[in-house]
Amino acid sequence: MAAEAEAIQKRAIKLYPKGKIARSKEISRYYELETLKDKEKQYNAILKKFPVSRFPDDGIVYDYVTSALARDLMKEGKRSKA
Repeated sequence: MAAEAEAIQKRAIKLYPKGKIARSKEISRYYELETLKDKEKQYNAILKKFPVSRFPDDGIVYDYVTSALARDLMKEGKRSKA
């Protein structure tokens, strides 16, 4: 069942590379990263590839990842950047 779901997800991303499923995959990748530098890079890539303006009803999704980045910045002592 998991293999089937993964195959469907891959197909959806191939068909809609800038859609919600592709965006979710990129956001999930953010949470898997270890370094703050990599997280900042991924965060900026997400915003560039999947601008908030394209998903006006999904603001909460962006709020979560923005909050996660701010929290990570604070942990590293980068208060002003957070």
